[in-house]
Amino acid sequence: MAVRIRKLTLWRTRVEHRPGALADLLDPLAAAGADLSIVMGYRLPGEKSKAVVEVAPVTSRRTADAAARAGM
Repeated sequence: MAVRIRKLTLWRTRVEHRPGALADLLDPLAAAGADLSIVMGYRLPGEKSKAVVEVAPVTSRRTADAAARAGM
């Protein structure tokens, strides 16, 4: 089985660890037509009220602008 490795940029931000935080963050990206392959979310150790969300790829100018507006 062949393995392909490529460089990619993860867009990352911190959010409140609460129900709906991920949906609020991803809504502008979905509206911009982002086709994400990676969406990771995890709570920060020692900070029960904060979480981190990472997404990729953000390739077009439109989706990059949406990600920036979302705070990434």
